[in-house]
Amino acid sequence: MKLVDERILAGHQKFSNQTQDWIGLTKFFWQKWTYIAWSILFFLVVLLDALNNYFDFIAILLMVWIAISMPSVILTIENNERVFLKTGELKYDINQNPNLRLFILILVIIVFLLQFLLQIWPTNIIFVLALIAGTNCTYFSACTPKPPTRSRLNKWLTSLFMSLAGEIPVTQPLR
Repeated sequence: MKLVDERILAGHQKFSNQTQDWIGLTKFFWQKWTYIAWSILFFLVVLLDALNNYFDFIAILLMVWIAISMPSVILTIENNERVFLKTGELKYDINQNPNLRLFILILVIIVFLLQFLLQIWPTNIIFVLALIAGTNCTYFSACTPKPPTRSRLNKWLTSLFMSLAGEIPVTQPLR
Protein backbone atom coordinates (compact mmCIF):
# COMPACT_ATOMS: atom_id res chain seq x y z
CA MET A 1 0.00 0.00 0.00
CA LYS A 2 2.93 2.34 0.66
CA LEU A 3 4.08 1.71 -2.90
CA VAL A 4 0.66 2.80 -4.18
CA ASP A 5 0.87 5.95 -2.05
CA GLU A 6 4.37 6.73 -3.36
CA ARG A 7 3.29 6.18 -6.97
CA ILE A 8 0.25 8.42 -6.60
CA LEU A 9 2.34 11.14 -4.94
CA ALA A 10 5.00 10.84 -7.66
CA GLY A 11 2.32 11.18 -10.34
CA HIS A 12 0.88 14.28 -8.68
CA GLN A 13 4.38 15.73 -8.24
CA LYS A 14 5.20 15.11 -11.91
CA PHE A 15 1.89 16.63 -13.04
CA SER A 16 2.45 19.66 -10.80
CA ASN A 17 6.02 20.17 -12.07
CA GLN A 18 5.03 19.82 -15.72
CA THR A 19 2.10 22.23 -15.51
CA GLN A 20 4.35 24.74 -13.75
CA ASP A 21 7.01 24.36 -16.45
CA TRP A 22 4.60 24.56 -19.37
CA ILE A 23 1.82 26.93 -18.34
CA GLY A 24 2.89 28.35 -14.97
CA LEU A 25 0.26 26.75 -12.72
CA THR A 26 1.75 25.76 -9.37
CA LYS A 27 0.72 23.03 -6.97
CA PHE A 28 -1.12 25.69 -4.99
CA PHE A 29 -3.44 26.27 -7.96
CA TRP A 30 -4.25 22.57 -8.22
CA GLN A 31 -4.61 22.24 -4.44
CA LYS A 32 -7.07 25.15 -4.33
CA TRP A 33 -9.24 24.04 -7.22
CA THR A 34 -9.38 20.37 -6.23
CA TYR A 35 -10.41 21.50 -2.74
CA ILE A 36 -13.11 23.73 -4.23
CA ALA A 37 -14.29 20.86 -6.45
CA TRP A 38 -14.33 18.49 -3.46
CA SER A 39 -16.31 20.98 -1.37
CA ILE A 40 -18.90 21.62 -4.07
CA LEU A 41 -19.32 17.93 -4.92
CA PHE A 42 -19.49 16.89 -1.26
CA PHE A 43 -22.00 19.67 -0.60
CA LEU A 44 -24.13 18.34 -3.48
CA VAL A 45 -23.93 14.79 -2.12
CA VAL A 46 -25.00 15.92 1.34
CA LEU A 47 -27.73 18.15 -0.09
CA LEU A 48 -29.16 15.39 -2.29
CA ASP A 49 -28.98 12.93 0.58
CA ALA A 50 -30.70 15.44 2.84
CA LEU A 51 -33.46 15.95 0.28
CA ASN A 52 -34.00 12.20 0.14
CA ASN A 53 -34.09 11.94 3.93
CA TYR A 54 -36.10 15.11 4.57
CA PHE A 55 -33.18 17.19 5.86
CA ASP A 56 -31.85 15.17 8.72
CA PHE A 57 -29.81 17.04 11.32
CA ILE A 58 -26.41 15.51 10.45
CA ALA A 59 -26.76 16.54 6.81
CA ILE A 60 -27.46 20.11 7.82
CA LEU A 61 -24.41 20.11 10.13
CA LEU A 62 -22.20 18.79 7.31
CA MET A 63 -23.42 21.50 4.93
CA VAL A 64 -22.75 24.20 7.53
CA TRP A 65 -19.28 22.73 8.21
CA ILE A 66 -18.42 22.82 4.49
CA ALA A 67 -19.71 26.38 4.11
CA ILE A 68 -17.72 27.60 7.13
CA SER A 69 -14.47 25.74 6.48
CA MET A 70 -14.11 26.39 2.75
CA PRO A 71 -13.11 30.09 2.86
CA SER A 72 -10.68 29.42 5.71
CA VAL A 73 -8.92 26.60 3.85
CA ILE A 74 -8.75 28.62 0.61
CA LEU A 75 -7.27 31.61 2.45
CA THR A 76 -4.70 29.33 4.12
CA ILE A 77 -3.66 27.92 0.73
CA GLU A 78 -3.44 31.47 -0.68
CA ASN A 79 -1.33 32.58 2.28
CA ASN A 80 1.00 29.59 1.92
CA GLU A 81 1.43 30.39 -1.77
CA ARG A 82 2.14 34.05 -1.03
CA VAL A 83 4.76 33.13 1.60
CA PHE A 84 6.38 30.59 -0.74
CA LEU A 85 6.57 33.01 -3.66
CA LYS A 86 7.90 35.81 -1.44
CA THR A 87 10.42 33.94 0.73
CA GLY A 88 10.75 30.47 -0.81
CA GLU A 89 9.70 28.96 2.53
CA LEU A 90 7.21 26.12 2.39
CA LYS A 91 4.98 25.71 5.41
CA TYR A 92 4.52 22.18 6.72
CA ASP A 93 1.30 20.56 5.62
CA ILE A 94 -0.17 17.66 7.58
CA ASN A 95 -0.73 15.84 4.28
CA GLN A 96 3.04 15.53 3.84
CA ASN A 97 2.93 12.80 6.48
CA PRO A 98 2.95 9.50 4.53
CA ASN A 99 1.10 7.62 7.29
CA LEU A 100 -1.81 10.07 7.16
CA ARG A 101 -1.94 9.90 3.35
CA LEU A 102 -1.91 6.11 3.55
CA PHE A 103 -4.78 6.21 6.07
CA ILE A 104 -6.77 8.56 3.81
CA LEU A 105 -6.07 6.37 0.78
CA ILE A 106 -7.22 3.22 2.58
CA LEU A 107 -10.31 5.03 3.88
CA VAL A 108 -11.16 6.28 0.37
CA ILE A 109 -10.76 2.77 -1.07
CA ILE A 110 -12.99 1.27 1.64
CA VAL A 111 -15.68 3.93 1.18
CA PHE A 112 -15.40 3.57 -2.61
CA LEU A 113 -15.91 -0.19 -2.38
CA LEU A 114 -18.77 0.16 0.08
CA GLN A 115 -20.35 2.70 -2.23
CA PHE A 116 -20.53 0.26 -5.10
CA LEU A 117 -21.10 -2.93 -3.16
CA LEU A 118 -23.79 -1.72 -0.80
CA GLN A 119 -25.16 1.24 -2.77
CA ILE A 120 -25.28 3.33 0.41
CA TRP A 121 -25.62 6.75 -1.22
CA PRO A 122 -28.26 7.55 -3.82
CA THR A 123 -25.87 9.90 -5.65
CA ASN A 124 -23.19 7.47 -6.78
CA ILE A 125 -21.37 9.45 -9.48
CA ILE A 126 -21.24 12.73 -7.56
CA PHE A 127 -20.01 10.88 -4.47
CA VAL A 128 -17.26 9.12 -6.43
CA LEU A 129 -16.19 12.42 -8.01
CA ALA A 130 -16.08 13.99 -4.52
CA LEU A 131 -13.84 11.14 -3.32
CA ILE A 132 -11.49 11.60 -6.28
CA ALA A 133 -11.33 15.38 -5.82
CA GLY A 134 -10.67 15.03 -2.08
CA THR A 135 -7.90 12.50 -2.67
CA ASN A 136 -6.33 14.72 -5.33
CA CYS A 137 -6.42 17.68 -2.96
CA THR A 138 -4.62 15.60 -0.33
CA TYR A 139 -1.87 14.59 -2.73
CA PHE A 140 -1.46 18.06 -4.29
CA SER A 141 -1.01 19.52 -0.81
CA ALA A 142 1.77 16.97 -0.19
CA CYS A 143 3.66 17.99 -3.35
CA THR A 144 6.71 20.23 -3.16
CA PRO A 145 6.42 23.23 -5.47
CA LYS A 146 9.24 24.27 -7.75
CA PRO A 147 10.75 27.74 -7.40
CA PRO A 148 8.82 30.30 -9.44
CA THR A 149 10.06 30.75 -13.01
CA ARG A 150 8.59 31.88 -16.30
CA SER A 151 6.65 29.14 -18.01
CA ARG A 152 7.46 27.91 -21.50
CA LEU A 153 4.15 29.28 -22.74
CA ASN A 154 5.00 32.68 -21.27
CA LYS A 155 8.44 32.67 -22.90
CA TRP A 156 7.00 31.65 -26.25
CA LEU A 157 4.20 34.24 -26.14
CA THR A 158 6.66 36.96 -25.11
CA SER A 159 8.91 36.00 -27.99
CA LEU A 160 5.95 35.98 -30.39
CA PHE A 161 4.69 39.40 -29.33
CA MET A 162 8.17 40.90 -29.42
CA SER A 163 8.66 39.52 -32.94
CA LEU A 164 5.33 41.02 -33.98
CA ALA A 165 6.53 44.33 -32.61
CA GLY A 166 9.67 43.89 -34.75
CA GLU A 167 12.17 43.56 -31.93
CA ILE A 168 13.39 39.95 -32.20
CA PRO A 169 12.77 37.04 -34.55
CA VAL A 170 10.05 34.55 -33.63
CA THR A 171 11.16 31.26 -32.09
CA GLN A 172 9.51 27.89 -32.17
CA PRO A 173 7.69 26.68 -29.06
CA LEU A 174 9.89 24.62 -26.75
CA ARG A 175 9.27 20.91 -26.97
